[in-house]
Parts: sequence; structure tokens; C-alpha cells
Amino acid sequence: MITIKPLLFSLTFALLASTTAQAGEAPCKGRDATACSSDSLCAWVDGYTRKDGIKVRGYCRASGKAGNKDKVSVISPARD
Repeated sequence: MITIKPLLFSLTFALLASTTAQAGEAPCKGRDATACSSDSLCAWVDGYTRKDGIKVRGYCRASGKAGNKDKVSVISPARD
């Protein structure tokens, strides 16, 4: 049984790591401008040039509405 514990621990850690990575993926990442604009949870950011001269291509990102449905509001207790 002693040799099984390290194996079980390693498998559990690997499973948790892969689940966390998938949960953190952005739903809008990699979409083109058309697909991004058609989803209300996504927003298209036009390309731009940074101050240091590096050009950034346009990309799709979460509009901010995506995370709101799973958040639970917490009310702080009143202070005396």
C-alpha cells in the first residue's frame, strides 16, 4: 500500500492540474472578428501600435459580462 500512495497522489495532482487549466481558458480566445462580434460575451479589440513601436494585432476578449453569471455577491456585516 505504501507504493500506491505516491502514484495515487501523482495522478490526483495531474488530474487537478489539467482540470484547472481547462477551466481557466477564455471562451473568446482565438475567434476572428466576425465570430467574436456575434457573441455577446465577447468583444473585439482592434489592432494598435504600442508606445515602443510594437504592433499588436486585433484580438477577441471576454467583454466582462462572461464572469458575472457565476459570481456570488457577498454582503459585509454592518459595523457598529
